[in-house]
Amino acid sequence: MEWLDGRTLADILDSADSRKIDIETSFRIVRQVGKALEYAHRCGIIHADVKPGNIMILPNGDAKLFDFGVARVQQRQRVDADDFDPAVLGALTPAYSSMQVLTGEKPVPADDVFSLGCLLYRLLAGYRVFGPRNAAEAAEEGMKPQRLDQLSDANWRVLKKALAYSRVARFESMADFIDALDVEA
Repeated sequence: MEWLDGRTLADILDSADSRKIDIETSFRIVRQVGKALEYAHRCGIIHADVKPGNIMILPNGDAKLFDFGVARVQQRQRVDADDFDPAVLGALTPAYSSMQVLTGEKPVPADDVFSLGCLLYRLLAGYRVFGPRNAAEAAEEGMKPQRLDQLSDANWRVLKKALAYSRVARFESMADFIDALDVEA
């Protein structure tokens, strides 16, 4: 395993001097993590636990995604009754998980898009998109993400789409989400 020198994004965000992260840095982190997820998706792997604690920020500012402990293989060549299902671990992080993952549906790339959208919101706003609630609780209460003023109208529409409760309304692929983000829009 590669040694990563740096701090987790969770450590940075939870530190005493924590503040919102500027838009340029936030987009750079999300693009780097998004590209890692896009590659994993092309390989048939869904991370299913994208959160600040699973992202290492290196001294040069680069972001590395790690901890594929509950990741799911999307395409299988054979199915055995004895295959291990990581969902039984209960290790996912509700604050960054889509409603579908929370309710036990098999994760798909759109679920990682939702999690990365939650991460982007947290980086820019300085707080989680639904506060202490997870997506299922927020949907039940009829909550909608509050607009972030520092985003252009175009980028706000992109982020809102990534945060859609329904998979059908969300970006289908990580590439579509990342391509839609435009720092200067």
